Amino acid sequence: MSDVMDRIEKMLREAVGFDQEALSSRLIRQCIDGRMFLLGLREEQDYLAALGREPEELADLINSVVVPETWFFRDHAPFEFLRLYIREEWLPRHAVKTLRILSIPCSTGEEPYSIAISLKELGLERRQFKIDAVDISERALERARLGLYNRNSFRGARQDGLMRFFEEVPGGFQLEDGIRRSVHFIRANAMKFAAEVSDGAYDIVFCRNLLIYLNEESRRTLLSQLDRALVPNGLFFLGHAEAPCMFLPVYEAVAFPGSFAVRKRTPSVRSPELVAAPLRKWTAPAMPAPIVVKPSPAAALAAPESFGSLLSDARQCADRGDYPKARMLCSQVLRHNPACTEAFYISGVAALADGNEEEAMNFFHKTLYLEPDHEEALVHLSLLMEKAGNAGQAARYRRMMERGARSEPADMRGHGS
Repeated sequence: MSDVMDRIEKMLREAVGFDQEALSSRLIRQCIDGRMFLLGLREEQDYLAALGREPEELADLINSVVVPETWFFRDHAPFEFLRLYIREEWLPRHAVKTLRILSIPCSTGEEPYSIAISLKELGLERRQFKIDAVDISERALERARLGLYNRNSFRGARQDGLMRFFEEVPGGFQLEDGIRRSVHFIRANAMKFAAEVSDGAYDIVFCRNLLIYLNEESRRTLLSQLDRALVPNGLFFLGHAEAPCMFLPVYEAVAFPGSFAVRKRTPSVRSPELVAAPLRKWTAPAMPAPIVVKPSPAAALAAPESFGSLLSDARQCADRGDYPKARMLCSQVLRHNPACTEAFYISGVAALADGNEEEAMNFFHKTLYLEPDHEEALVHLSLLMEKAGNAGQAARYRRMMERGARSEPADMRGHGS
């Protein structure tokens, strides 16, 4: 990589606290190339100058790295649980209180608008809730405030009446004014916003697929700030690769598979300090030699060193919601290396996101066969057992997870400096 590209990458990592392993230089280069293409620039030096001249361009580059894609009701289950929680728990207990929700980062608005649509479907009026949506990119927020979306924003979305909130117009689908006015968009860096927000400002926080990109120090800081902003018993929605960092004395898992939500315990039972456990890195693990005797000509083309790249691509596909492709890539890895723990785990996450709970359990069991203390697989299995009404088995998985946490060195649980 050239000196100019090194400077751009350093600027990007320092702006947000990106983790070196979670975001490869190759991925960052791809995002930079994409921004240069959109701006009509050919020289790296010209793009570096644009970054210095236009602060908004750095925000756009950050967004292209952190939130590459978003759409309405992404992953389904978080919003299903949100509606269930509000209908069964929030409304009966807080008839006259305003429900306060934070979406951070919100990108072009599909997530906070999905929240607003969910609340309207439950019969809540605008005076009964407040939704703050935060993003660093003013251009993304301009699109969000406009509320005009193309078909790409509806891929994989639930079809049970969603489009009644939109009107087809030249250029796309216009969101109805009532939903648009129910979301308050704020331009801010996530770290700075969380540091300045008041204690107990929110009842529910959506912070999905940002933590995985941060280094340990930045992740711990952001989690501590958002924890302070969340009321006791509040809900925290995370991405599918992030939830384990919250399964600590301060938080408890929500028994709704696929929601990736955790609940903040009341002060009387919580630990005195929030400590963020390190997330499982997204770099591919060392791959054992493939168990193949005589590979076919096609198989011979897939060298063992390429498996790590396939796993990394599968992770990224799962991140952006392309679960069929994630499954396909994992299948390629498993054909050549049937003992790949991460391929089984990613397949389980993809199956769960698609609503195939039995198949997901099968993949998670295979993950545990290869790695008995695989924390994420244990979390998912405990939640699936809770949902199935098998409290004993769920408790067994939780005990296994706790034993695994106790067996780790202190610095691996986030207590190190």
